Amino acid sequence: MAICDKIKEHRIKNDLTQRELGELIGVSVQAISKWERGNGVPDFMHIKPLATALHISTDELLDFHDRLAEINDQWLDMVRHGKEGTEDIIAFEEKVLNEYPDNHTYLYRLAIDLEMLADKTADDNRRIILLERALYYINRLHYLDQDDNLGCVSGKKAIILSKLGRKKEALAIVMSCEKMASDYKSRLLKYCLEGDELLKHRQRIIRNNLCSILTEMDWSLEVLEMADKIIDVVFQNGRYNALCLEVKNIRFSLIERLLEVNDIQNAIPKIEKYINMIEQMFLENEEDKAFSRVEIEYTTPIFSLIQTQKHGYGAEWSEWLAKYLDELSALIETRNEEEFVLVRNKLNILRNRILESCNM
Repeated sequence: MAICDKIKEHRIKNDLTQRELGELIGVSVQAISKWERGNGVPDFMHIKPLATALHISTDELLDFHDRLAEINDQWLDMVRHGKEGTEDIIAFEEKVLNEYPDNHTYLYRLAIDLEMLADKTADDNRRIILLERALYYINRLHYLDQDDNLGCVSGKKAIILSKLGRKKEALAIVMSCEKMASDYKSRLLKYCLEGDELLKHRQRIIRNNLCSILTEMDWSLEVLEMADKIIDVVFQNGRYNALCLEVKNIRFSLIERLLEVNDIQNAIPKIEKYINMIEQMFLENEEDKAFSRVEIEYTTPIFSLIQTQKHGYGAEWSEWLAKYLDELSALIETRNEEEFVLVRNKLNILRNRILESCNM
């Protein structure tokens, strides 16, 4: 329904003459008559008083929801045709914001599509321009939505800042946003961190997810082999202490299952991998002893904003590693095959080395 018809319909419903309505909102009877004939529209300053006098909302008066529903249908049609992150949908969203400059949904959608287009752009200069535009719209939204109840706007701002190379600012936003859910904050940190800190952070995330998955599944041979492959990918550069107990349990259980079915050919490499893993944990712990139970001196300065502790626990941790080797030794002690003799020797050498470190 056109605004002229709405004004007339609701004026009559409220038993008002054109003159009475004009007096209520401070305009002449001629102005009301002109609006109702469709020869003009109310000024912006008159919209709210007019809606109040007619006992309807400004949205209803302006057909705001009907218009936005039409816009959303067009937007969804573009998405269905794969237009996300393209110049076409960006131009459409900018046009919507010209009509509704403070619409939160389209401010957010435009920022996302600009970011997506930037990710697909090979030209570095254009990529930066697109990300700066995305940041502009997110900042506008952040100004309008001060509450940011779920931290989504802050999170998107942090991601864009990180892609612009402003990781310190991104990290400060993530760590200071109290309303942001902890799991969402954890996912965002991967955009803010670099080098060894990023590696360790990813390992912690995978630990939590991997353990959750395994908890819901039976620890069958197939499941454990899958988990072992994931660990191989994640820990190509070592740093096992980030997961320690969880990794140890998965790999130990896998060895148990292989021995139960007497699959010696696959068990031996897994045993050697387990021993190598314990050795890596031991070496990491030896590196960390000097910093035991103090804040990490990170190579990436921005990570000092996060309060955490070094993983090294001195002799106590070394004793635990020796116990892990004792468990494995007990598991294979009755095996007389030549292959087991070799791995037992390797195991005992490492165990003695670990125990010696405990007495130093």
